[in-house]
Amino acid sequence: MKKVNVIRHLAFEDLGNIQPVLAKFNAQINYIEAGKDAITPALNQCDLLVVLGGPIGVYDDKEYPFIQDEIELIQQRVAAKKPILGICLGAQLMARALGARVYPGHTKEIGWGSLTLNSNVANPLAALGEQAILHWHGDTFDLPPGATLLASNENYPNQAFAIEDFGLAVQFHPEVTVAGLEQWLIGHTAEIASTGTANVNSLRLDNAEIGTGLQPIAQQIWADWLRCQGWTQQDETGCTSLSFKGNPIKVLGQFPEVGQTAPDFSLIDSKLAPLTLANLQGKKVVLNIFPSIDTPVCALQLKTFNQHLANRDDVTLVFASLDLPFAYSRFCAVEGIENAITASDYQSQSLAANYGVKMQGGPLSGLYARAVLVLDENQTIVHAELVDEVTNEPDYQAALQALS
Repeated sequence: MKKVNVIRHLAFEDLGNIQPVLAKFNAQINYIEAGKDAITPALNQCDLLVVLGGPIGVYDDKEYPFIQDEIELIQQRVAAKKPILGICLGAQLMARALGARVYPGHTKEIGWGSLTLNSNVANPLAALGEQAILHWHGDTFDLPPGATLLASNENYPNQAFAIEDFGLAVQFHPEVTVAGLEQWLIGHTAEIASTGTANVNSLRLDNAEIGTGLQPIAQQIWADWLRCQGWTQQDETGCTSLSFKGNPIKVLGQFPEVGQTAPDFSLIDSKLAPLTLANLQGKKVVLNIFPSIDTPVCALQLKTFNQHLANRDDVTLVFASLDLPFAYSRFCAVEGIENAITASDYQSQSLAANYGVKMQGGPLSGLYARAVLVLDENQTIVHAELVDEVTNEPDYQAALQALS
């Protein structure tokens, strides 16, 4: 199960239409209420950090000391290159954390308006097209160093930016729902009145017309962005959706999550001896699961990890599939691989039952999908990747970093 920590500044400015998308990815949501709950580095122990909007400014840190705590938390997360999403105030906090100036704008934007999307980059907001979006802010920011501009409009040149592929910051509100905006109209009544241009009735009418069309587009944007973070989605049958050469396939069952104790398995090694998790106690383990050693990508995966970890006495390298033990013996003899444990699950298919990796559909149906799990000395999972495109290699660097 994925863990999502959400910093909320107002009760009614919540995840909105992001929440049902996270549910499809089997995510556990934990709200942290700014000003009430402590903002500590421990909040970065999650798969996704979301920082939501609010009516205060980044520069109001003397009146609201938690603002500086949020900035430091964001700086730590960005340094670790872990997924982070900022909306409105959250986007401005991200900009400030990256060293950019955040300041009062020349005009307050409240209402549904247009955006100009940057078409010269791989833009995660591209699905918005010409869809109008809800603006609700008086502050703005300079584009942070190293960030990629994603959206602008006639009032402000910087409306959204990306940090590589793990950070997304939007000053507007794609997350708002049609029903949820009614609470905004109550909670922000004084702010609406102060503009002299916006009014409750027109906002309500625009919301009913424009907001309805926004919902499926916004949810698709969130889902696609989460997939870019390596997340996989479960459908109603408990299957996880992957692809093989771009064509959709499924794997049955629940893939283990970081923080869990690794499920047991019952394999047969290349010497025809049984191999279970109990045989690997006391050392770190890199468990590789893949379709077959007789495919180029699987062979490369074995050789790459073996090359990186050949001199690590504290790490046990395990490769498992439905291949017969004899196939592994032949391959390792040809490639001169001596330090890896190769094992077959042909007898018990315990990995299918306990790790949720058996593919359904496509030409490799019945074989195992590609996955890498890193276990610590106590057999707790510290890294877990179920590769969403079976023909792709895993993220070697992420697995190796987890070992440290």
